[in-house]
Amino acid sequence: MKATIILAFHLFAISAIAQNELPKSQSCEREETAVVSEEEMKDKTENLTEGYKIGHEERQAIVVAQKTSLNRGDKYQADITMLSADTNCIYKAYVNGKEIENGHYSALCNIIGTFKYKGYIQETDKKGETRDYPFSAQYQVIEPTVFVKAINKNLLFTGIDNPIIIQAPGINSSDISVTMSNARITRTANGFMVKPVKIGCECHCTVSIKDDEGKHKIIAKETFISISLPCPDACLKVNDRYFFGGKIDKEDIETAKKVSAETYDNIYLNLMDKKPEYIVKEFDMKFVDENGVFVVYHSNTDDLTDQMTEAIKKMDAGSTFYISNVISKGRDNLTQKSKPMEIIIK
Repeated sequence: MKATIILAFHLFAISAIAQNELPKSQSCEREETAVVSEEEMKDKTENLTEGYKIGHEERQAIVVAQKTSLNRGDKYQADITMLSADTNCIYKAYVNGKEIENGHYSALCNIIGTFKYKGYIQETDKKGETRDYPFSAQYQVIEPTVFVKAINKNLLFTGIDNPIIIQAPGINSSDISVTMSNARITRTANGFMVKPVKIGCECHCTVSIKDDEGKHKIIAKETFISISLPCPDACLKVNDRYFFGGKIDKEDIETAKKVSAETYDNIYLNLMDKKPEYIVKEFDMKFVDENGVFVVYHSNTDDLTDQMTEAIKKMDAGSTFYISNVISKGRDNLTQKSKPMEIIIK
C-alpha cells in the first residue's frame, strides 16, 4: 500500500503540464469523486505510463478504500491520491480541513450508521501556485450479525463431539476463533466440534475475530448446558441388523450372539456425523421353561451365555422371553439401565 501511495503522489511518469497558467489557489471542481478498489487503481496507474500528455483537466482526486461496509469495531481505511499526478508538483491531502499524513485516512467504527467525509488534494507547482482537487466519500458501519448454533438448541451432550455452527456474514471462517469453558474444541471443515467435560455445567462460548490491527475482538457470546447422553435402548444384533423387540422368526433369533445398546430414535443424535457408542456391561435373560418354572440367566458381558443360547434353541413358536437389567456405559462415563426387551418367537 505504501508503494501505491508513493507512486500516486510522486512517481506518475507523465508528459509536461498544459501551458496555460492558472490563478493562484484556483479550484478545479468535480461533480463526483471516484471511489475505486486497489485493483482498479493499479490498472489506472499502469495505463498512465504510456506517455500521452495529461493536462489539469485530466487530473482527479480519488479515494481508494479497503472496504466501504464495515462491522462495528472495525477500522475504516482509505488512501486519498491523485489520478494523473504531475511529478513536478507537490501534493497534500486534507480531510475536513486537516492535513492527513501520506494521504492515508482512517477512522474507528464504534457507532452504527452511514458516515460521509470530504476534503481536497492541494497541488503546488514549481512557481508556488496551488490548485485544489476536491473529493468526497462515505462508508457504512453495521452491527455484526453472528449466529452460534448447536444441533440440540442450547444443550450439549457430554463426552462426545457436538457440532457447533457459527455463521458470521462477511467474515472468513479462518479468521474466527472460539473458546468455551467446560469443553474441548476442535475446528472442522464445516465449523467446530465441542466435547463437554462435566455433566450439568454451563459451557460459556466466546466467538472472536482479529481486527485490522491483529487484536482479538469479541463478536458473540452464547451459553450452553452440558447434559448426559440419553439412555439407550437394549437390542439384539440379528443378521447384521439391530432388533429392538417384538415378534421374530426362530431361525433369526438363533443367530443372535450379543446384546447391544443403541439410540436409534433420538432426533438430535441422528443428525450427528458419529453417533455415541455404549458398552453393555451386564444383562439378564428371563423366561419360563418347559416345566413352567421362571428362570433367570445372567451375563457379565454383552455376550449371550451358552445357557442362554441353549434355552432359545429349546423354545417353541409362541414362546416369550425377556432381556432385562441391561447396564451400559457411554463415553460420558455414566452408567445407565435400559428398559427391558420382550421377544416373541413366531
